[in-house]
Amino acid sequence: MRFSGLTLVAVVGLAVSPPVSFANVVYTSLGTPLTTPSNPSGGNSDGTGVWFNPLTGYSEVRGTTFPSPLFEDGKFFLVRDTSFTTPEAEVFTQGLFSRGNTVIYASTSNLNPARFAAGASIGPGTGYQSPGTGFTDLGPTFGNWQSGGQGYLGLVIRDPAGAASSNVFYGFADITVNADFSVTLNGFAYDNIEGTPITTFTPVPEPSSLALLAGVGIVVWRRAAVAIHSGPKMSRPPISRRPRHDESTTSKFFNVMVFRTWPAFGALGRPPWCWGTGQRFLKSVFPFSRPPRDFEQN
Repeated sequence: MRFSGLTLVAVVGLAVSPPVSFANVVYTSLGTPLTTPSNPSGGNSDGTGVWFNPLTGYSEVRGTTFPSPLFEDGKFFLVRDTSFTTPEAEVFTQGLFSRGNTVIYASTSNLNPARFAAGASIGPGTGYQSPGTGFTDLGPTFGNWQSGGQGYLGLVIRDPAGAASSNVFYGFADITVNADFSVTLNGFAYDNIEGTPITTFTPVPEPSSLALLAGVGIVVWRRAAVAIHSGPKMSRPPISRRPRHDESTTSKFFNVMVFRTWPAFGALGRPPWCWGTGQRFLKSVFPFSRPPRDFEQN
């Protein structure tokens, strides 16, 4: 995905950077970062690696065959060179040196590709800019990524419409050199005004409307939950109509059969020692004779 203009928020380190002019910056974001496979020929006769071009937004992982066209303004080639005992991370410029294409070297005494941090300015006078003079090594044997990690390559890209090798754009490639010295391409950018410096950054695209709606929904849900939990407590329904123990159906049956139907007991009436005995007896023998525990609402 390519971003341009003011559709980006730049993040340097862990904080949002000071305002940076993005009006002329074209950034290509990779949905899935691209990582170099092993190249046993070191890139000399084998196209295995990661290819990209900030001018066109092109990027891909290739196998043995080289892309067509092979030489093109703004095209670069990342390689994990396994032709040596220790694998080496490398970057090749596939735009012609004679046209002004190059990576920016660290200095005249360090002719390996320079390693820039987030927030660095890349433009005229940055590092050492002499196409074809330096080396391709990033690390670990040579180069400025000897311990691996993330950083930015400085790129000088010939304007295809320019008349001279001085008609160039400045850009960068966000890369990570991994523990096995494969190279992962995270994204790349350039400023489309000739000779204008570009500041390295990590872009954060604007949130989508769906994400914003999801965030609003979460806030509303949380507020509703708080309102429910902080609202008035519900009182328990009245139990004034809860049946008494001596109103159970089985108890009434016992009283009628024993004390009213049988003549012997009916003649004597209900002696004091029988008071409550039927209730206790029924509760022990017929647990179901106990009154129901639920209740009716008024």
